Amino acid sequence: MTSKFVFTVACSFFLLSSLQLAQAAVVCPPNDAYDPCGCYEFVSKNDTILLDCKNRNLTDSRMSEILNAFLTNPDISPVAEIDLRSNQLTRVPSQIRSFRQLENVDIIDNPIQSIEAGDFNITGNYPSLNIGPQLTTIAPGAFKG
Repeated sequence: MTSKFVFTVACSFFLLSSLQLAQAAVVCPPNDAYDPCGCYEFVSKNDTILLDCKNRNLTDSRMSEILNAFLTNPDISPVAEIDLRSNQLTRVPSQIRSFRQLENVDIIDNPIQSIEAGDFNITGNYPSLNIGPQLTTIAPGAFKG
């Protein structure tokens, strides 16, 4: 092998390694902690997470487990968007209020009929919220912050 070829291969390896590091800007929990959802970098806000759980047939209890995985480890990147569209959620997950950098929550197409007092007691910026037409009741004190 010529030294030019070795140099080219070494540069290519360095470039690929750099690209992989650039793509790994966010830190997600172990994959089995949020399976079947996806954990991706939120493109509108670098170094934050888009948690994509749309259309996964998730129940309230499984969604609670998944959201807890993002809250229990301080090394996990902040969550900026949570997409919960088209699941089997019957209530707003209580963990929503714990995400300090949350910008968007989408819970449309779930059988959630009411938002209870405290569901959106959020410290910091209020996220945009997409709920859906099945909502019939918003309790006093549901939105504070």
